[in-house]
Amino acid sequence: MKPIKELLPPHLRHRIETLSLLDFTLHAYLGRTLAAHCRILSIQESQLILGADSAAWATQLRYQQHEILKVLNSEHSLGLRKLRVRVLPAQISDAAARTQPKRRPPLSARSAELITACAAEQDDPDLKAALLRLASRAHGPGR
Repeated sequence: MKPIKELLPPHLRHRIETLSLLDFTLHAYLGRTLAAHCRILSIQESQLILGADSAAWATQLRYQQHEILKVLNSEHSLGLRKLRVRVLPAQISDAAARTQPKRRPPLSARSAELITACAAEQDDPDLKAALLRLASRAHGPGR
């Protein structure tokens, strides 16, 4: 089986490699915090288009637009003259998704009953209280 890279036309492979290299250079310049919230989307003529996962991060990129263009032009001999930033909250960064709190899976009423029964048998008051708090998070019939 051929790797997907070999199935793409050469011009598309070249464009992907170029954008990946530019994205790497951009992230190295921006630093970890800002880089986690943006990526290069495209280059159209002499315009660089960046995506950010919120308006706040987009503003930070716009403040640095002249420096960003200078770095990318000097590192890669590009003729970029303009930077445009789009806010695309759901599409940017896995890192941003990792920073959001994870939802706890729901606890069934049956599980809550079992935990409550286990708590009733405990001599340690701290463990008993912790188990009862856990059981109180149950969702479902009767809760």
